[in-house]
Amino acid sequence: MKGKITPDAFYVFKPTLPPVELKGGFSPIIVKNLGRKTKKYVLDKAGGLKERPVEKGKQLKFSLFDGEILALARWAKIIEEYYK
Repeated sequence: MKGKITPDAFYVFKPTLPPVELKGGFSPIIVKNLGRKTKKYVLDKAGGLKERPVEKGKQLKFSLFDGEILALARWAKIIEEYYK
């Protein structure tokens, strides 16, 4: 399966990441790249994975909302600080 899917990519500028979500102002999300999502893999009832096509409308949408991106970035920052 390697190389068949290009995921969405998000870059967050860590120094400006607030500890909690703030309403308004600028966002620390500096890059959002839409991946190539023409295929998806779902669990097969017989076991393993089955390849399925992705609907056109879903191919043009990001996999995460901005709030989810920032929440993941905050968690990553907490984990990074813990293991430093």
